[in-house]
Amino acid sequence: MAATRWALVAAGTVLVAGLGSGVASAVEPAATPTLALSVASGPPGAALTAKGAHFGAGHAVDLLVDRTSVGTAYAGATGSFTARISIPKSARPGRHTVSAVSGTRSATASFLVRTDWPQYRGDAGRTGANPTENVITASTVRTLKPAWQVRTPDDQGLVAVAGGAVYLPSATTLTALDAATGATRWTQHAQFGFFTAVAVGGGRLVTVNGNHVVALAPATGAVLWTSPLAGQLLSQPVVTPNMIFIEGDDNRDVGRVWGIDPATGAIRWTSVPPLENFGVSMPAYADGRVFAGTIGKLRAFDAGTGALLWTAPVDDALNRQTLVVTGGTVYFVGNHVNAFDAATGTHRWTTLLGNEVDTNPAVAGGCSTSVRPATVARPASGTSTTCTHWTRPSARSDGSSPTVPPGSAIRSWPAAWCTRVTQTSAPSTRVPAGWSGCGTTSASRRSSTDGCSPTRRAGSWPPSSRPDARGSPSPAVARRAQKTCWSSSGRPSAISSSTNVTNDGA
Repeated sequence: MAATRWALVAAGTVLVAGLGSGVASAVEPAATPTLALSVASGPPGAALTAKGAHFGAGHAVDLLVDRTSVGTAYAGATGSFTARISIPKSARPGRHTVSAVSGTRSATASFLVRTDWPQYRGDAGRTGANPTENVITASTVRTLKPAWQVRTPDDQGLVAVAGGAVYLPSATTLTALDAATGATRWTQHAQFGFFTAVAVGGGRLVTVNGNHVVALAPATGAVLWTSPLAGQLLSQPVVTPNMIFIEGDDNRDVGRVWGIDPATGAIRWTSVPPLENFGVSMPAYADGRVFAGTIGKLRAFDAGTGALLWTAPVDDALNRQTLVVTGGTVYFVGNHVNAFDAATGTHRWTTLLGNEVDTNPAVAGGCSTSVRPATVARPASGTSTTCTHWTRPSARSDGSSPTVPPGSAIRSWPAAWCTRVTQTSAPSTRVPAGWSGCGTTSASRRSSTDGCSPTRRAGSWPPSSRPDARGSPSPAVARRAQKTCWSSSGRPSAISSSTNVTNDGA
């Protein structure tokens, strides 16, 4: 036992002095501090766990992402801590430094910010929206420039972007490209027919190849499993952590929805009863339910068992596009936008569009958006306002669909026609500096002060450059048109036709 010396000090204070090693010393730990993150990449706003070690016992540790404070932790008796932090929503795509600082001691870790588009229409609900996008906005869309361009050997399907790669399906191949450079990482050749769409989730790349569902390793393209389905004309896969959903025709003009195990490819369930006609709209998923549309009907199935939950009649035109489900509402688009309660199938409202829409709707920011012309409907009531940002004088639809970053809706047209990027906003706000035309002469200016009107206003081509019956201008006009798009102010803005790096219609 260490010796102890007692002494009386002024005012009756007792002083205890320890001799030997019995009293702990408050010295800094000798080991170098460390910091580890639970995930190495994610979108702006991502929540993650930070773990630090070898800090001073009981000391406060400031946590930062670059120079932005994201919290304070306190080291325990062993000098370690665990804290939940969130990456700032303003963090741009790229590498960022997460720091833990306590006095003179510090540690750092790297976090890669990505705004992925991992499956068809962006997510399992098919919303066509990317709420974490913080670069492409209404104010920056006109500054977009081509990053790279890759020529594909044949017709391409619908791409997915995840983990720093672009996955491009085509008629004969499935190719992984580096998202930063466009360099080819690997290529897989079709074995069962055409590749269609791809989706990434749970460490797997899922694609439809003919009448087979195929899972591959995203990094190498190695086949993990193959699941043949007794059907054809399969839809784009919906990928969730616990299930993959496919809709298709079972070779007897009867539609089916399949639930597939993502780990093994085994079929867990097939929809009962079957869909009377081949599924018209691509399936969508949200909150444990899978939604599938047929001619005249909308159905909801339990995602885990395939049990039918409800059926709702839909009196609308044929639409081979996708359903959208978000915020407890399912949207079915044909000649109308129809809204249904996702839990019960109760019809909420209908908005007449005036003609059949052959593109996929997008839902975000309290509005649903479709094209032909650009129509914005308020989901709460169905009140609609037509915001005509630009109308192409062509009888042929190009089939592209809007996507929605925060604050605007963006649509791109095929590069062969001209790069046309348009934007709209919610009906309650002014359309901010939107594009109103694309061509070789100034487009019509808006006469409406709020940018939205129930009547159509269109930018126009000069008579000499009007498109032909096939929807294409003459080659000479096309070359000029590829160089100039006109803003609503009437001033030209040079944009290259090769800016369509994103997939048209995805």
